[in-house]
Amino acid sequence: MTPLLSFLNVSKSYPDGGREIPVLERSSLDIDAGASVGVYGPRRSGKSTLLRLAAGIALPDSGTIRFEGRDIARMSAGERGRLLRGEIAFMSAADWRATPGESVLDHVATSLGS
Repeated sequence: MTPLLSFLNVSKSYPDGGREIPVLERSSLDIDAGASVGVYGPRRSGKSTLLRLAAGIALPDSGTIRFEGRDIARMSAGERGRLLRGEIAFMSAADWRATPGESVLDHVATSLGS
């Protein structure tokens, strides 16, 4: 069975002045449909980069990311946009402004369109 999401030797760096800062190096994982996965780590450890890559918002410098067997990097920007709007829920901390009494469950439900 094909994993829902698959990373194979994915690397991503960001420019910092005249040098490149590696954020992910040869990272591999498979996530099956229906699985629940959490991403946890210290600040600046690559969590947001991993999620942006998985959502097709950013593209890897090397390696392959597949969603339902489709190579995200080979999709057009329009195809990635449709994937993000129709099949992948992505919400960053910048997208959420807590209001008094709002719970984490409320926050997650927002990203699910509830």
